Formats: sequence, C-alpha cells, structure tokens
Amino acid sequence: MKSLSLNGKWLLTWISQSAIKGKDIRTVEDDKRNWIEASVPGDVHLDLIKAGLIEEPLYAKNAEKCRWIEEKEWWYRKEFSIDKTAKYKRIELVFEGLDTTAEIYLNGEKIGRHNNCFVPYGIDVSEKIQEGVNVLIIKLDCGLLKAKNKPLREYGPKAERRMWIRKPQFTFKWDWAPRLLTCGIWRSVKLVFYEEVAIRNVYLSSFLKKNTAELTIEADLENFLNKEQILNLDISIRNGTRHFQKVLITLKPGLNKIKNKIILNKPLLWWPRPLGNPHLYDFSLKVAKGQQILDEYVCRYGIREIKILQNPLPEGGKSFTFLVNGKKVFCKGANWVPADSIFARVTKEKYRKLIELAEEANFNMLRVWGGGIYEDPYFYELCNEKGIMVWQDFMFACSLYPDNDIEFCREIKRESELAVKELRNHPCLVIWCGNNENDWMFHDKHFGPVRFFYGRKIYHRLLREICKRLDPGRPYWPSSPYGGNHPNSENQGDRHNWDVIKVADYKNYQKDKGKFISEFGVLSCPNKSSLKHYLPQNEHYLGSPSWQFHNNKFEKGTILKAISIFFKDTKKLSLARYIKLSQLLQGEALKFAIESFRRRKYNCSGSLFWMYADCCGGVGWTIIDYYLSPKLSYHYVKKAYEPVLVSIKEENDGFSIWLINDTLRELRGELEYGLRELAGKKNQESKRIFTRAAANSSKCVVRINKDGDCANCHYFAKFRVNGKIVSENSLNPALTNLVKFID
Repeated sequence: MKSLSLNGKWLLTWISQSAIKGKDIRTVEDDKRNWIEASVPGDVHLDLIKAGLIEEPLYAKNAEKCRWIEEKEWWYRKEFSIDKTAKYKRIELVFEGLDTTAEIYLNGEKIGRHNNCFVPYGIDVSEKIQEGVNVLIIKLDCGLLKAKNKPLREYGPKAERRMWIRKPQFTFKWDWAPRLLTCGIWRSVKLVFYEEVAIRNVYLSSFLKKNTAELTIEADLENFLNKEQILNLDISIRNGTRHFQKVLITLKPGLNKIKNKIILNKPLLWWPRPLGNPHLYDFSLKVAKGQQILDEYVCRYGIREIKILQNPLPEGGKSFTFLVNGKKVFCKGANWVPADSIFARVTKEKYRKLIELAEEANFNMLRVWGGGIYEDPYFYELCNEKGIMVWQDFMFACSLYPDNDIEFCREIKRESELAVKELRNHPCLVIWCGNNENDWMFHDKHFGPVRFFYGRKIYHRLLREICKRLDPGRPYWPSSPYGGNHPNSENQGDRHNWDVIKVADYKNYQKDKGKFISEFGVLSCPNKSSLKHYLPQNEHYLGSPSWQFHNNKFEKGTILKAISIFFKDTKKLSLARYIKLSQLLQGEALKFAIESFRRRKYNCSGSLFWMYADCCGGVGWTIIDYYLSPKLSYHYVKKAYEPVLVSIKEENDGFSIWLINDTLRELRGELEYGLRELAGKKNQESKRIFTRAAANSSKCVVRINKDGDCANCHYFAKFRVNGKIVSENSLNPALTNLVKFID
C-alpha cells in the first residue's frame, strides 16, 4: 500500500444561491475568472483572508460581515498526475474531513456525495482514475442548503435548522462563540493504492488477570483478488521487551475477519495521572506476501481496564467513580471545546501547548463536549502520552434531533460506527457519552411544549448498541448530565451545577451533593494583553460595540454583581481593575468549588469545570484565553488540582483542615497551621502535629474553633513530608483584603 497526498495548493471559487440553478461542473470549469488560491486542509474563510477578500472573522464584529459565506456554494479544484495504475487492484480517494455537504467530481464525472463534517469519506476510483493528468473538483456548502426544506414545526417552537446538519453545533452561535458557519476541505485528502489487500480496521482490547494481560487483536482484511490467498500476518507489540506473533492466514475474496491473542506477562499498565505512569506499547500489524508488506497498521497502545463504580453511598444515592485497573481515581480537569471557531486552523503546536498546560495544571481528564468535533488524532495521542483521560461525547448538544427520520438515523449510525472504530484504540478514552444536556433540557421543558423526546432513540438505543458491539470494554453513558429520578440529580450519575452562577455567590458550591460534577463555571475577562487581538484600539472600554459582540451572553452584570458581593467594590471600575477583579474572583470561585468537591472524595468522584480554553477572544468561562495566555485563575486551578492537597474549610463554628491524597501511596508528615494577618505584621503562634494522608483518600485531620474577629486575617496550613513542603494553602474569610495585592 502506498498513498499520494493531495494536500497543499488548490483553486477555489464560489457561486451565489440565486445563480446556482443551471450551474454544473462544465460551466464552473469553463469560468476561469474568479478562482483564488486555496489551501487544503483548510477553510474558505482562511483562503478569503489570504486573498484579501475578508478580514479576520474573530476580530471586532467581522463575523457578522461573513454571513454571506454561508449562502454560497464553494468549488475546489485540483490537478494531479499519476502513472502506472495498472498494477494496483484498488485505488481509493479518501477525504478525512469535508465540511459539510459535498459532491465530488473526477475528470468531469460525479463520483460521490457526502453530507457529514465529522467523519471521513472514501471512494473507489480504480475505474475512474487515469494515468497522467487528473482533475478533481469538490462542490461544497456549509450544510444549510440541504437542510433548507427540512421540517421544524413538529420539533417545537425552539427547533433550529442545525438539528439536521452534521457539523459542529457551536458554529451556529453559542454563549461563548459567534455564528460562523465554516466550510471547506478541513482535513487531509489522499489517494491510496492497494496491490492486493487492505487492512480496514483494527480493534485492540485487553483483559487483566493477576500478573498477565490477554491482548486480543481483531481486524478486517479485504482481499481484492478473485481467489483465496495464503499470507503472513505479523503482529508485534513492544515496550522494551518485544512480543511477536507470525501467523499464516487464508483470505477469501472480499472482506475477512481475523482474531488473535497474545499473552503478556507482567505487563506495564497505562495509568492516568497521578496513579502511575501512562505506559504505552508500540503495536504493529502487517499483512505480507513473502518479504513484501501489502499493508500495515501501527499505533501506540496502553493496556488498562476501565469500569464505573455505581454503589450505594452512606450519605445517600449512588457513587459515580471511575475505576482504572481496579483503582478508584478522582477525575480532575475541565471541558474541552474546539480551540478555534475556524477549527481547521488548529495546529499541532496549539494542541501540544494546550495539553502541556493541562498536564502542568494537574489535569487527569478532559471532557470533549458534544457541540464540537471528534478531535484530531493528535489530541488523543497527546492525552495517551500525558495520562489524561478523555470523556468523549457523541456530537449532539442542547437540541432535539430528528430520530423519526430514517435517512438521518442511517447517517448517525454510519457516523457513530466510524467514530468508535477510529478512537477505540486510544487508552485515554474512558467513556462514551450520548449527548450534552439533551435529556436534562427535555425533562425541564427547555425545548418548549414538545410531546416527544426526539433524539432519545439515538442516545438510549442506537449509540448504546453500537458501543456495546464495537467497543464493549468501555462504559457508555446516555447523556451528560444523567442519573437518578432527575437527569441533573445530586443522587446519581454526573451533574452540571449552573445554579450558583445565577446567584453569583460561589460559596454555594459547598452545598452541592453531586456525585460527579461534570460542568460548573465562573466568567472572567481575558488578559489585557489579549484585547488588542480582537478589539479595535478605540474600543478598549467596557461596553464598547466590539466588547459587547465578544461578551458572553450570560454576562448580564453577573461579574459586577459578584465583585460587589465579595470585594464591596461598587464604584466605577477602570478596565484594568475590572479585568483583574474578574480573574481574581474566578480563581477564588474555582478554587473554592474544586476543594469542596475534592474534600468529599469519593462521595464525589469528579470535578470538570466549564471550560478549559476558548475558540475566540472575549469574556468567557475559560482559564486560558484563545491566544494561549493563562489567566490568573489558571494558577488557582493548578494549585487546587495538586495530587496532594491540604485544604481549609470554613465551618459554622470554626474551621477544619483536610488532607487529600490522590496518589496510591500513604504519606506521613507534619501539618503546620495557624492564623496570620494578611499584611503579615502579626502572626499567632502556629501549631504542629504529626499526621498521615492515607493513599487515595480525603480526611479531616484538625478542627479549629473561631477565635474572635478574623476578618483581617487568613488561616494557613502546610503539610511537610521529610521536611519538604508538599502542599500549602490558605483561606481568606474576606476577599476585600486581597484587592490591595492586585492594585
């Protein structure tokens, strides 16, 4: 097998809707006037920027000026040459990503159509390709044209056209993202040449027993010859020691399923942080004829087992605890959305930087949210390497979906099967989830007076069956949030806490009894240095037109209200002060919430705040802004997610000090604690006790009665092991005293 990349320079033109009728491949080909240079992979917005035809959509209010793009048909053109096609039994044209509705023409003939941004599309062109020059033309639109006449009325008064379109839902506008309907050949294009055999997909699964791992290898092999073949199947898995298996296989014409097992003694296991090292094996599967390799599959694979523990708890309800290799793990991290509104623009460098910052902030889980994309393979490879688990939503978010439409459900089945096959060999992926908030929103009538829960058959039947059939070793969860008598229950499953933001008092997080908090969040401004990237110079003030355009739609005085509550600062604020106070408040709020959830370990088993990083500039929920600049809150979160944490809790009659240990080893050491004035002028004598932090636990070790007025003081605690501080923390009962340190 060999391949020819068709990435790089293409030509691009467009046709308005009013001119589409009567236009076909010949008339578009003949019109040479309006073609511009395009880059593949890419997006038409990026090509138009480069050609000087539009300005950066994420600057000022430029996204509004780009609405015309969603009304056009976009035509890509590429010439390429090949030779010696005769020796190949199969030649396939493979698109890794087409956004969204596409028709494909090769040498003037329509050879395929596709209508799904999320999944690849391959076409057998063995009889269509010609030696010498070939012309490939792709007609694309953003998805609106095909959905134009789809019904909405039966799905309720709030139904939107996006429910019919298989593309990232956030591009239709979200509270943190502008409407910017992308379009383009957004992932790689290639020709793949097969001589006799193709490896269609490979599934690796492992079963642990005492000091061994049983690795099962399943694969689909396609034989293109009209006769049986006896070939070599070479299986190799290596991490230091190499385990190798050479098997003779007989392949009938067409598709063949093969299955083999390898027993690994004393396997090195993949662990999430901080339970252990994320060991990876180099795996390869080769199909060979003598010394000639006909096709090969390679990956890095981690051996581990995943389960979710849902047992009754003494405090009531049931646990929702991830077990990795039989060990409980408290999940710490955030929700992940695409790192750019023009998601084709996200580079490997940006992925690496964001995952490295997550690692540095002590994350061990990212939730890939269902309104975005199935992320680039490089994202999952990085999470594999770093020991960061991935909660993977299927791409359904905050909407009803037409599961009563046969064609739609057929496409969802195809999409989901391809997504599961593509991602299931990544050890970082620990759960499949059917959707984001759809069950909750239907239950609470957010979709209006709708009789049927359209989409329920997808999440509760179709996706569950696909995951059970194609990836039985991973848990499937129908929705997020989900569990209990109410989808957003505090008694079972995972929970989204958006009650606190309504009252602006983050101390209410301490009242939450949820078993796994998979969304909660606090708004803040980006760093001042980032404003210049998305605001015109004359609009660097609160409430400017571009400020409002980039403002979060839920920010209706919420930040100022919280500032007035916690800082008693109601005077007119300068921009710099407003930014600093918003970030300080976000940091304190996230710290308070995270520590509250971690102290309840394993009555609560997860803390994933909303959200990690932005897709554009503006006021938002994130701790890292779109320009990769960490906010003040990033440093708060980093400390709150430390593997070993000393935490101070304000009680009704005093304070308590807790030791939280997420590692699998007990720690014994000295706890020092006391009270000091913020200015540092006067310290009460600190106290010291010898104590221990049991492995993988949370425990209250000291209780302190209140002693007079401590409004101008803060409590501090330090935990030392072998004389070295492994964690220190403080609690400031009154935030007003912190303001002087940021002025």
